[in-house]
Amino acid sequence: DGIYVEQIAVSERYQGFGIGEGLMRQAMRYAKTSGYDRMYANCHKTNVPSQSLFTKLGFTQFDMTEEQYIGIGVAPKHIAKNLAFLYEIK
Repeated sequence: DGIYVEQIAVSERYQGFGIGEGLMRQAMRYAKTSGYDRMYANCHKTNVPSQSLFTKLGFTQFDMTEEQYIGIGVAPKHIAKNLAFLYEIK
């Protein structure tokens, strides 16, 4: 029922120039024009820059079930280390 952003990364050298935000905004436009209602993303609990980016873009943190994490390929041993985010496309 939505699009899952598996990973977004920008070389350290180019961080802080809005590249990650631009990539995410493009993915959001794609999701909207493709008729999706939701976007999902997750990141490591220690990845504060990603958490800040998702929040800035209107994502909200939510509790993803273990089955959902496994369904997107997160190994069970890593689930407790992640935070999940949801964006409702309007």
